[in-house]
Amino acid sequence: MTNFGIHLLIGLSLVLAFILKFVPKSVLLGVFLFMGVSSLNGNELFERMALWPIGDSTKYPKYDYVAKVASARIHKFTVLQCICLCILYALKSIKEVAVVFPFFIAALVPIRRSFERYFT
Repeated sequence: MTNFGIHLLIGLSLVLAFILKFVPKSVLLGVFLFMGVSSLNGNELFERMALWPIGDSTKYPKYDYVAKVASARIHKFTVLQCICLCILYALKSIKEVAVVFPFFIAALVPIRRSFERYFT
């Protein structure tokens, strides 16, 4: 029911666009910023990035993957994911190479599959 309600409201926003144009742009940007920051909680990539400044692995939070895998392997996997994220951001930001962006998105599938050789 929730998904139906979400899509119904998205559809209504198209119908009610003449009213939404009176909402200041700063309000919309604030809402999107809040939604982005609040969605970081529970995202494993950002949880693993938060482990970097913690020096002692015994002080890590009690996540399932922390108990199962050595901290060095966790950090290697996180670094590889951050490199892919930086490449995506650079491809999106640099207009001269932005055409390659969809191809790198498609290439992420085999890149992710190749991670399975080195990481469980």
